[in-house]
Amino acid sequence: MIHVVVALRSEARPLVRLFDLKPLPGGLVGRPAFGGPDLRLIVSGMGKSRTALAVEGLSALHKAPSAVAWLNVGIAGHRNLPVGEAVLADGVVEEATGKSWRLHPIRGVSCRIGPVCTVGTVEERYPTEAVYEMEAASLCAGVPDVIGAGFLQILKVVSDNQQTGTTQITAEIVEELIERQLEVVEWLIRELRTKVGAGAIGVDAERTP
Repeated sequence: MIHVVVALRSEARPLVRLFDLKPLPGGLVGRPAFGGPDLRLIVSGMGKSRTALAVEGLSALHKAPSAVAWLNVGIAGHRNLPVGEAVLADGVVEEATGKSWRLHPIRGVSCRIGPVCTVGTVEERYPTEAVYEMEAASLCAGVPDVIGAGFLQILKVVSDNQQTGTTQITAEIVEELIERQLEVVEWLIRELRTKVGAGAIGVDAERTP
């Protein structure tokens, strides 16, 4: 099973269409959710606590002993990367606590690989070379400890930078930005399906000091 977490409905719509997902009646933990034969997607809402609740809800759905993979897709800000560029996380740091996780991006992905910083409010100063968003750290903290190296993938699409800011972002723009990276998303899902099928066991996200 593959669990997909997005924060916004506009991020979800292209993925729902791509994988032909159907609404789960009543949603999940009070949030919109969709499903297919081997994929579940939840629209968590923005922020740490909402993401944590969504991860908890998806985890509770899967009782089988088979492997589970996770994918987080969403928009993020960056100091100077162009709007529309995708970044696959090789690490996540939570600004408020200093906690960090080292991730294992799948080799061969056709996009940039780099760090992600989770913040509590919208970041428009972009003080480091990380991409800035509001959900990834909660997902890292919430997934089970042992689900295989590379079983957590976090993909962020740049929606704002020092030149554009955040005021121009609309639901339509967010949907278009995710649409641009569907080829990368589809590739990641295919690779995660292979991992889940192999049932590899290892460490998903390793905490670093």
